[in-house]
Amino acid sequence: TEINENKMVTFEYHNVERRILLHRNIRFGQMLDDIKLEFDLPASACLRE
Repeated sequence: TEINENKMVTFEYHNVERRILLHRNIRFGQMLDDIKLEFDLPASACLRE
């Protein structure tokens, strides 16, 4: 049995749903940094409701 060590993170940006595959044990701060890099967002981008 293969153990999947990744998780799919889905979020919305500019009314478009985006997905990124990340390691399941990634820290939240690192997850945000990876999302910013993947989608060429500025370092000042932040999470909000």
